[in-house]
Amino acid sequence: MKQKHSFYQNLLIVLVFFYIGIGQAQFFEFSEDSVLTVAQGPEAACSADFNGDQVPDLAVAIRNGVVGDHVAIFLNGGAGVFPAEPDSTYPVAYYPNGISNGDFNNDQVTDLALSIAEDSLVWLLFGNGDGTFGDVDSIQVPSKCRTIVVTDVNNDQEKDIVVPTENMRIYIFRGNGNGTFADAMEYASGGSARSIDAFDMNNDNWVDLLVGKGNASNLSLLLNDGTGEFPNIKSVHTYRPPWYVRACDLNGDEYPDFVAGSGSWDFDNIITVLGDSAGNYTIADTTSSIYYVAHISVADFDGDGLIDVLSGDRNGVLIAKGAGDGTFVGSDTIIFQEYYYSRSTIPVDLDGNDSDDIIIARDEGVNVFYNNTIAAAIPQIINTPVSFDLHQNYPNPFNPLTTIRYQLAQPENVKLSVFNLLGQKIATIVNAQQPVGTYTVKFDGRALASGVYFYQITTSLGKQIRKMHIVK
Repeated sequence: MKQKHSFYQNLLIVLVFFYIGIGQAQFFEFSEDSVLTVAQGPEAACSADFNGDQVPDLAVAIRNGVVGDHVAIFLNGGAGVFPAEPDSTYPVAYYPNGISNGDFNNDQVTDLALSIAEDSLVWLLFGNGDGTFGDVDSIQVPSKCRTIVVTDVNNDQEKDIVVPTENMRIYIFRGNGNGTFADAMEYASGGSARSIDAFDMNNDNWVDLLVGKGNASNLSLLLNDGTGEFPNIKSVHTYRPPWYVRACDLNGDEYPDFVAGSGSWDFDNIITVLGDSAGNYTIADTTSSIYYVAHISVADFDGDGLIDVLSGDRNGVLIAKGAGDGTFVGSDTIIFQEYYYSRSTIPVDLDGNDSDDIIIARDEGVNVFYNNTIAAAIPQIINTPVSFDLHQNYPNPFNPLTTIRYQLAQPENVKLSVFNLLGQKIATIVNAQQPVGTYTVKFDGRALASGVYFYQITTSLGKQIRKMHIVK
């Protein structure tokens, strides 16, 4: 009987390099090639293509009482090269502490949204398409905003804005598609909300909300009822207060998991929690950060197909290497400097080499670390059975259409699906019983962001996976 493999088991390539000099495994290799000059007090950052040249740029929200609170824009010159000084800056209301991006007015240009703490606003900057921003608007929020998430809660293809606030509430502003937003929908956060993430946590194709809290050892899971409303709140135990939370599929079973970072002044501050088909959650592992987690991100930094965890904290930045089952193999410190908070950590491929680099907004400025981790490319065919064959899509890279071809040597119940880098299923192309033959199907990626994706064929004998790249 042939063994069946999960999505990430298929992707796993065991390739670990050891650093002999210090007697510890060195899992990742990054070089700090850029230090960007900003006014003291960067609070948050986000990355997107602001000028239409198909490479990610950078926006930094800055709180500075001397020069004034503002947003600094750095444009990527190609190959991940940024200017030392901002290309442009824009004043914002008092105390920005979160920033995100989306196209709010359907002009095919990226806009910015900031959560403003002291003035209780969502501040909007509308892009001009050339890397500059023109029109400004704001949305009044009933209480001080902590952070911000841009998502689509009601599947109407318009960008919505979600903010947790200091009054233990979640406010959702549904986008109208013209740069304006409907009145807020209000929900209890279940505690003192510190962070929020949007992710389909029950595989029903509707975005749910995860709320990290600072006053209890559990997070709140707000489940979407299929209309963009969130009447049900589920509490999930996390062992430590989960100030910062990110959802992903840690073990490749296609059921969403999450990683939480605790703001407690003790050890075991990074927590992984696994979900199952029944919506139950179990703590899989805890590991210590450097000191006092201030931000959490998830990505595959070494190209082995497994989720790693990036943790920014009071003294630096650390990456914990995922084992593929919700546990950690070990960790590497990317930067260490006592008492300099790393407030925002962003994994993004800045130089187009299909590996995630790191942008870090810290107390004293913004650092860009380029990923030099040596990892074998994911093989084109993995565990190929003689009864079926999955071919490389063409064209690849593509925008927006590509063709996928596969062959069956015996009748099979075929499932052909597309996954993102976090292991989240984003499309099912084929799900049918098919006779012997060669098949071609078109995949339309116009709804997806630029980046790397995987397509997987599953039959009774196992699975095959290939990688494809969307470039917009």
